[in-house]
Amino acid sequence: MEDQVQITALKKRGWSIAAISRHVGRDPKTIRSYLNKTAAGIDPSIRAKPPGYESPFERFKPYLMQRFADDPHVMAVSLYEEVGKLGYSQSYPSFTRHLRENELRPKCASCVGVKSRLTTEIVHPPGEEIQFDFLELPSSLLGPKSHILIGTLSFSSRSRGVFASSESRPSFIKAIEGVLYRLGGTARRWRFDNLPAIKGTYGERIAREIFEMAKYYGAEVVLCPPYTPWRKGAVEKFNDYLAQRWWRTAKLTTVSAAQKDLDRFSMEVADMRRRPPARLASAGVTPEIDSRGRFRYPLVKELAELENLKALPDRPYPYVVETKRVVTSAALVSYEGNFYSVEPSVAHRSVTLEHHLSRGSLTITSNEGLILGSHLLQPAGMGLIQRDPKHLAALEEAVLKKAAPTRPHKRKANVPASEASESLAKSLRRDHAMGIDLKRYEELVTGGRR
Repeated sequence: MEDQVQITALKKRGWSIAAISRHVGRDPKTIRSYLNKTAAGIDPSIRAKPPGYESPFERFKPYLMQRFADDPHVMAVSLYEEVGKLGYSQSYPSFTRHLRENELRPKCASCVGVKSRLTTEIVHPPGEEIQFDFLELPSSLLGPKSHILIGTLSFSSRSRGVFASSESRPSFIKAIEGVLYRLGGTARRWRFDNLPAIKGTYGERIAREIFEMAKYYGAEVVLCPPYTPWRKGAVEKFNDYLAQRWWRTAKLTTVSAAQKDLDRFSMEVADMRRRPPARLASAGVTPEIDSRGRFRYPLVKELAELENLKALPDRPYPYVVETKRVVTSAALVSYEGNFYSVEPSVAHRSVTLEHHLSRGSLTITSNEGLILGSHLLQPAGMGLIQRDPKHLAALEEAVLKKAAPTRPHKRKANVPASEASESLAKSLRRDHAMGIDLKRYEELVTGGRR
């Protein structure tokens, strides 16, 4: 704009195009083109398109219209990645501009008029706090709903998630363990909402198991005040980002594949987001200035290097997750998508599974406390069958021994009624006929009158 004002003023003073070009430092053809378009009433910032020009965006409009028909809330950056794989070559700002100009995104009637609460920024020093929250997703990878425990570092916004079988306390403690090891350490405070897994059995605000785990890692437990979920806005915002950016377009079949893809997304996509330079200033670091004299926005992974998290212990938290299961007819019990063997004598009975987090093992005990088997825990959701050689030998012996003397009946055989059945049927027919003999009834009535 400064060059445009200067060119117009110098031309009105009578300067030549060559003199203006030398003074401004631009090509004479650019000066002449600008003055001619201005004199003709044409906006110089709009470039004329050649005859027969077709925008590269037009070829992808039918696909985008169908995607918006499938889901009107899909994020533009997700669509940009999809059309990029299909051959779209323009930049992301051009893509979003085309979306706005063509008005492709429909207006959702259910979401119009929704107003949000007032919010404010809360400054968090590096390494001060991790915010935990469950993200419930309407999928059936782990039952009616899929539960992901999200842990977000308040300063850098680095987040990691772990799939949990439920929101129960054992699953919650195990998921916290996975989040901490994916973050590479722990902050000084753990902030929770009023989750059911946090509350104690006898009405305590925080359960004893949560306190013991926090003491093991040297962290402080902090609860949000009632009805104030925005106090942990960092993890709430990431939950919405994860659900819209990753879950809506992810094609997942198993829990293990979903966890692997979630870890990839967290490192390759979520950690590459940019944060305001003011976060560096709050950590006592001077923000960088680029060649244009503007502050450079740091990446999430760059801010995470300033967190200075506390190192985790060498061994996981010594906690035992107990679960009730029923042994199948194949002498197997299921746990986290895998199967583990027991003695065939306890088939169809109820047993207790003890998952030792510190040892990574699974112990199967009976209701009387007898140990029925012990196995190394396999990766969740793999569908593996782990049999002990002794259990396998006992099962084969029991199956072969039971199958030798007897054979099942044929289900399509012709078996008519036997002679004994037919004789019984004749007697039933005779008794039925005698019971309704009217002549005998008439004789009895006549004899009574006499």
